[in-house]
Amino acid sequence: MSALAPTRDVSRPASPTTFQIVTPLFRDVESFLVLHRRIGEVLRSSGYEAAIIRFFVVDDSGGQDPEVDKIRALPDVSIIRPPFNLGHQRAIVLGLRAASDRLGDDDVIITMDCDGEDQPEDLPRLVQPVLEGVEPWTVAIARRTDRKENLTFRLLYLGFRTMFRVLTGREVRSGNFAAYRGAYVRSMLFHPSFDLCYSSSLITLNPNPVFIPCARGKRYAGHSQMGIERLLMHGVRMLMPFADRIAVRSLALCTLTAASTIVMLAVLLVGRLTGTVELSTWWSWILLGGVVVSGLGLVNFLVLFSSFVQTSALSLARIDQKVTIDDGTT
Repeated sequence: MSALAPTRDVSRPASPTTFQIVTPLFRDVESFLVLHRRIGEVLRSSGYEAAIIRFFVVDDSGGQDPEVDKIRALPDVSIIRPPFNLGHQRAIVLGLRAASDRLGDDDVIITMDCDGEDQPEDLPRLVQPVLEGVEPWTVAIARRTDRKENLTFRLLYLGFRTMFRVLTGREVRSGNFAAYRGAYVRSMLFHPSFDLCYSSSLITLNPNPVFIPCARGKRYAGHSQMGIERLLMHGVRMLMPFADRIAVRSLALCTLTAASTIVMLAVLLVGRLTGTVELSTWWSWILLGGVVVSGLGLVNFLVLFSSFVQTSALSLARIDQKVTIDDGTT
């Protein structure tokens, strides 16, 4: 159990009665309407006929998308409206925190994208570990088994996964599609790491999440708003919650590089004094220069990355005070 989890016991019924779906929405109302219908069909056809299903939709356009009016009248939808665009990761976190007082400890909370790439058909398998969990802090995360993007994206994603593994020692093949109990929202979701990145914080703050194989689906409508630049920014943000781990690995590698530089310099100087090595030989200079440049590069990366984390972290605490939740009743 996480050290941040409340110590009080949470008694749960044999089967939950409420599913709370939190999803970010950025000018993609048509896709959400399909998702809304499909989730109801899938859950009720999977043995949850009596379940209560509610949606918290985070309008990440900051209230500038008139199409949102199409979903305002839906009785099971509450619209959370931040003051400006946050991006899908922070929008999810803001939505969860803003709705935390309306979530029961025993509710099953599901976070997912609304465009269809997180498939409702996978929901019964995703929520099963949460429903059957021995303790209330079970977190189930969708593990991507198949992606339908173009070759350029796949190559970039493979490169990112490799870099992520080298820098953090962890493999990343997950996104926003996850499920857990409502009690988790009021404990872990207020951890400051979630201000940086929702999906990777779920991994770094939970040592034993349950991964459920889920293929990436196709969009219901429209086109993705996520260009290459935003994908790269998202990749950097995913590294932020692992800043301490990256710092330790960078420091160890810098130390090793510095030690190698000193040893090589000593060997070259001794060789020069004894006449066994020509200090001017091209390979000696190239090798020495490569080691020195690598060491300086790693130091610069460590400093720049730490600075980026500190300056880019947007605390959602004050924004929470400006959030409105529209239930369609006012």
